[in-house]
Amino acid sequence: MDLSINQWIAFIDRERGDLLTMAKQNNKVIEEADEMYNVLTGDAELKRLEEIRIKSDLEEQAALATAKQEGIEEGIKQGIEQGIEQGFEESQKETIRKLLDKKFSMEEISEILNMSINKIKKLMNDK
Repeated sequence: MDLSINQWIAFIDRERGDLLTMAKQNNKVIEEADEMYNVLTGDAELKRLEEIRIKSDLEEQAALATAKQEGIEEGIKQGIEQGIEQGFEESQKETIRKLLDKKFSMEEISEILNMSINKIKKLMNDK
């Protein structure tokens, strides 16, 4: 007979505590089943404490899932904002390059783009 079948028989039979103890040591599923069996058949106080523990675990998992989702959403939002900002800067740089190619002065470019000369120089120096 298969060892796991014997372990389950020890769990179901429950008369030989030594066999059940060995089954729980060798099989995590049987150990978990025995814990749940004890909760379900135990006294009212034990049931209440287990329900509190289960509820606490579920609340913790829900809080972690919510925090994770909020973190992901915030990361996406920041990434989009950075991408837009970088794209805008690249567009500004390209516009400045075209105006310089057309021989516009820094003062004219500053006036056209409503941007300080220092900002124009900084954009052009950023790689």
